[in-house]
Amino acid sequence: MAHIGSHRYTGRKLGGDFTATRPTLLIPLVKRHREAKFDVYHAGIPWVREAGILGKSFPNVWLNLCWCHIVSQEMTCSALTEWLDLVPVNKIIGFGGDYNVPVEKVYGHLVMAREDIARVLADRVSRGLMNREEALEIAHMWLYDNPKELYRLNV
Repeated sequence: MAHIGSHRYTGRKLGGDFTATRPTLLIPLVKRHREAKFDVYHAGIPWVREAGILGKSFPNVWLNLCWCHIVSQEMTCSALTEWLDLVPVNKIIGFGGDYNVPVEKVYGHLVMAREDIARVLADRVSRGLMNREEALEIAHMWLYDNPKELYRLNV
């Protein structure tokens, strides 16, 4: 797959009509440009299930939880719980942002993201669906490996 990246805003839109940002509206674009990699921002909130199906159905779609932890920790945890059954773990970006805010707010969002990811993965471990090592590996992928690979970061 050629490395042509594109981020797409989906879901919640500040102060506006967000109905035009449903993840499913991206399907014609994603199908037309199969060589491009699409980073779907905001996990489609409130349509996180649609975003999940989009991520599962198209190999060129990644799901990005930027801003999600701040918008709703419960919805984000619910989405991650479902996505673990649905979406390859290498296609989820657990934290990110298109911020224009002070760095302190970014750090606060990162703390929330780590809490949410830990909560979801700890639940899987407690139910015997994965072991601790697998959970730690997934957390590392979501917070480091996946964005590094998607954006070809040399860090």
